[in-house]
Amino acid sequence: MKIRVLINRKDLVLGTWLATLHTPWVFLYVALSVWVGYSIGSEPSAKDPMMVGIIITVSGFIVLITALLVLLAMYVMVNPKLKKGTLGEHTFEVTEGGFIESTAYNKTEHTWSSIDKIKKIFGYVLIRVSGHLWHIIPTRHFSKRSELEAFVEELRRRITEV
Repeated sequence: MKIRVLINRKDLVLGTWLATLHTPWVFLYVALSVWVGYSIGSEPSAKDPMMVGIIITVSGFIVLITALLVLLAMYVMVNPKLKKGTLGEHTFEVTEGGFIESTAYNKTEHTWSSIDKIKKIFGYVLIRVSGHLWHIIPTRHFSKRSELEAFVEELRRRITEV
């Protein structure tokens, strides 16, 4: 099974942002926000400690995801020297031996045991490799919804067999 996609700067920003939100450190940040919110909310002068804690936690998370999106957008949109092979045409292929990503500049093969998570979210298929690297596949390049579903199911089947 093979798919050719065109990765543009918008895909790079949104895909990286979505992938980052699925990393463990985000949950640590939320836990820290809850702790800070609880600490501030439990002050004797707080009228409604639970509400103060909730507002601080939600505000902190909104600041985190907004700041992350702005920083990623600034880096990707302004950086004229993105490495060759990052933007442009990518070919993703599912084979017996693993998952292959190739561009005009490189070719990378990942064994099935190195892939640990597959997410389908907001118009992207995100494939996590080696615990911290992500491949971003825009779903707009699948001609039919059934093609997309078959691709994702094939990936999931392969990684559960290992």
